[in-house]
Amino acid sequence: MERALNLYRAGEQAAAIQSLDDSYNLADRQFKNSFFVHRIIWWEAQGHSGKEDEEWGLKMFRYLRDREHRLHPNHAIEIPGRDFVMFGNIIEKLENLGMLAQSRAETMDLENTLTKYLHMDLSCQSYPETGPLFEFLPEARKRNYPLYRRELPEHHDDCSLFVYYCYMYGVQYICNTARDTGDWERAAELADWFMQFNDAYALGKEAMKAEICRHALYATDTLADICLLHRYPEEAVEVYETFLQKMETGHYQASTNVYYKAQLNLARIQIQLGTLPDNAIQTAETGVASIEQWFHFDRCEIIHAKLSLARIYHARGGTDKAWAIVNTLFEETSLDVNTYHQLRILTTAIDLALDEGGLHPELEKWLVLALHNERQLGNKFNELPLYEKYAQFLEIHGRYDEARSIRNEAIRLSRAMNLPRRTQQNQTALERYPSNPVAPQEEPLPIELSKETASIQKEIRSTNPEKAGAERDESPVSSGLSISAEIPVEIQPSLSLSIALPGQSAHGRFYLTNPAGNAQAGQVKIAGAVQQLHWQNEQWLTMQASPTFPTVSMSRPLKLQAGESCIIDITGLPTESGTGGTVRCSWMNGSKLISEGVWEYRSEETQKRTAVIDAHELRRNPFYLVPINHTIQRQESHAAEAVDFTVSASSPMRIEAYNGSTGKLLYVDANGDGDFEDAGDLISSDANHNNWPDILFNAGDRMAALTLYVKAEPNAAEEQELTIQLLENGTWRIDAIDVIK
Repeated sequence: MERALNLYRAGEQAAAIQSLDDSYNLADRQFKNSFFVHRIIWWEAQGHSGKEDEEWGLKMFRYLRDREHRLHPNHAIEIPGRDFVMFGNIIEKLENLGMLAQSRAETMDLENTLTKYLHMDLSCQSYPETGPLFEFLPEARKRNYPLYRRELPEHHDDCSLFVYYCYMYGVQYICNTARDTGDWERAAELADWFMQFNDAYALGKEAMKAEICRHALYATDTLADICLLHRYPEEAVEVYETFLQKMETGHYQASTNVYYKAQLNLARIQIQLGTLPDNAIQTAETGVASIEQWFHFDRCEIIHAKLSLARIYHARGGTDKAWAIVNTLFEETSLDVNTYHQLRILTTAIDLALDEGGLHPELEKWLVLALHNERQLGNKFNELPLYEKYAQFLEIHGRYDEARSIRNEAIRLSRAMNLPRRTQQNQTALERYPSNPVAPQEEPLPIELSKETASIQKEIRSTNPEKAGAERDESPVSSGLSISAEIPVEIQPSLSLSIALPGQSAHGRFYLTNPAGNAQAGQVKIAGAVQQLHWQNEQWLTMQASPTFPTVSMSRPLKLQAGESCIIDITGLPTESGTGGTVRCSWMNGSKLISEGVWEYRSEETQKRTAVIDAHELRRNPFYLVPINHTIQRQESHAAEAVDFTVSASSPMRIEAYNGSTGKLLYVDANGDGDFEDAGDLISSDANHNNWPDILFNAGDRMAALTLYVKAEPNAAEEQELTIQLLENGTWRIDAIDVIK
């Protein structure tokens, strides 16, 4: 193993893998058996060099899996139970490295075996329900899940033979994928299934007590995470207390490491609720010492436990001890092969700083770095709390105009993630902002994200809350956004052009958004050759445009509540090549023009439809993404179907795709290359399970609305192209090219 590791560290990855093959060949020649080599590589990947360098660990696990498939090709189709453990190790490494799209692809292979060959219903719909899992999530049901095998092995007449435990690992991994992609109902039900299975399996399984207990805690963590994301911390406390009670009564034969980990996770929530018990520090100190010694907890879990201890110290007034842990961990992780461990600590540093009043001079940089980190790791659903904390920071510093923008983005994200209580809480916070705040006097400073993170160590250690408070007026910070006392209704895009092929219609869309903390009334004005204007509801206007229509100008009073949007959809009907027209959408306050958007359309004999969009300012602050609204069009329109699509950029760019009608997150492409094989990539919508994102067309519809939120690299060209492709009949077809100017 030492030779393979040295080759890997020298950058000779192919030679390192060949060295593993050589070890097998040597063992076969000398001992006529090479299974022990398999065990050596496994332990190296799980507990030694592969634990320190998870990319190397991933390569070793994938090598073992690929070798198994070369020797037994049928195992790549129907995965045997023992290989589920191998897949699990690969999935966990991918998740830790932020490669969630690849992790999801691995779980799909497990799901195929469980559903096709073991006949498990992973939608859970066929299993009898016994009531809701949570009152706040009524769609997720408690059910009587199958815990025993449907088909018994030959010569085995025990009808209570459990499903092979390794197969249930697959249920757990599929559950985690559902949680990471926002499928709350499925994640909750699969976690409850795995918990029920462990509850039953734990009885009389002395040899597996630690493993059963640990995986029961993972299912508990998933259920608690769902509660916390939905802003129901009391329910999360109940989930942990139920699990701890099972351990204390002996249902789960005591594994002190797991018990303490559950206690630490519970303590984090108790800090939020102000219910931290008197013995919390003693319990946490003992727990961290126990967790640190256990082989089965990885580097992330050990760091998480130590940071929990820091939070407990801080909540009990031990700020020096809390910051000492944060600083020590930052120094230790600066030496790690996997540098992302260092950035995980920022979340705790941010929370401690906000608890101390949010006056740390480097807090804004930490927030920006933490967002960058979560995006690198593909944790889209961890971004929402950072937006809320950033808004809180801006409020503390009186930067209400910027806080409104961030809080509106938090509202959009919470709606996209289907988190209604979180949406309402952000809406309430937005409505509390003063209507005409006094603008700070300092000039705004741009925020630029450095690729170097080592300097943060010094910044965390040198931060002094008292000094920060004293320097607040002398050392202002800013996100680089201009500040205005007036907060007008915005219209986006401000300029767009759609070109249709002859015989096809062109499609445009305007978004009118009220970013203010109070309702705004005015008039929406439409000017152009348009007809058939129809308000589908109070926030959705549709119309048709054609050069054959008479030119008109019409307006209607409209009131937009705080954070509310109105959508205007236009179908352009050019009569022949070279014809088209222009439609203007304006927001008026009496006779005063407040904001305006212009859409031009025409027909040309080209090979593709093109939309040119004025994307406004490409801001440097990564909390701000540029929205691009687009309508995609399929060739057939008979049946409802999920159509695969992808978007690739002409230069590196973060692309987040949302359903333009529902706001639901569809996917994240971290670098805009159009595939989903990189760190930070995430697929949230894949109805046909082929590992490509898709968007749903209803029966009879030829068009579907798509909203892209993009973030270009700071040194990107002024003009960039986004190529939208649809997968139709097994072939990728270019639907449009959007040009950002």
